[in-house]
Amino acid sequence: MLHSFTTDRPPLQRRENTMTTKPPRDTRMRNRIFFITVAVAIALGLWLSR
Repeated sequence: MLHSFTTDRPPLQRRENTMTTKPPRDTRMRNRIFFITVAVAIALGLWLSR
């Protein structure tokens, strides 16, 4: 049990490191997805309103 806890802690620290390095990439992808979604929604709205 103690060994599993010691092996579980480094991945948590690695996850924290990846979490600190990943937010810029995640926010970029979220911004792109949001922009694409808004653009598609506007395009569909204009196309349906014709």
